[in-house]
Amino acid sequence: MESGFYGFPPEIVEFFIGIKLSNNAAWFEQNRAQYERTVRKPMTSLVEALEPVMHSIDPQLDCRPARAIARIRRDTRFSTNKDPYRDHIWFVFRRTGESTPESPGFYFGISASDVQWGCGFYIAPRPVMDALRSFCSHTPARVLDVVESDIFRERFSIKGTAYKRMAVPDTLPDTLRPIWPLKDIYTEHSESSPAAAFQPSLPQTLASDFQAITPFYQLLRDAVETAGGKSEHV
Repeated sequence: MESGFYGFPPEIVEFFIGIKLSNNAAWFEQNRAQYERTVRKPMTSLVEALEPVMHSIDPQLDCRPARAIARIRRDTRFSTNKDPYRDHIWFVFRRTGESTPESPGFYFGISASDVQWGCGFYIAPRPVMDALRSFCSHTPARVLDVVESDIFRERFSIKGTAYKRMAVPDTLPDTLRPIWPLKDIYTEHSESSPAAAFQPSLPQTLASDFQAITPFYQLLRDAVETAGGKSEHV
């Protein structure tokens, strides 16, 4: 995979620490050039490098940098956190035209202290999770093939927020029991240092991992289709 990505500069750590300590417009404007050089430009190059492999996974994924990359400026209108800028950055590849809740996506994020990448929902509609529970109950072998694969055992884990009270069927295989009560679901690989993002080989690493967890993405897509596009939230 040819790439114009040469790694995030290590100075990105300094930039994010600076935002955390001085989260205001004056500091950001004084350091805008550093933001463009250490954050925005390499993230754009990373997204562009991944576009071919992401379209081989799903041609409908929106890989335009302007759509995939999160804004550094936060929308504070409906948030109790009024800090105007994020101290981290991420991209998400979702299908064009689908809203955040209804569309599973592939993502990568970096902060001053860590990196993570994976696939899943930000906020999953209840009917989609019900469809996934139905898969676990009626076609468990199919779900087990995904979550018991080598890539999950070695590099990824299933995560999500669980209901406090939801009965899990006794007949469910042990591996699937933690999935049953989840309100949302994603699989993630994380590292407690941003060092992996400094490597020019990051696009190849992400491409390999995203291809390996494509069966998980396809499972979530099938749950979306089974739910029929419903978007009931709880």
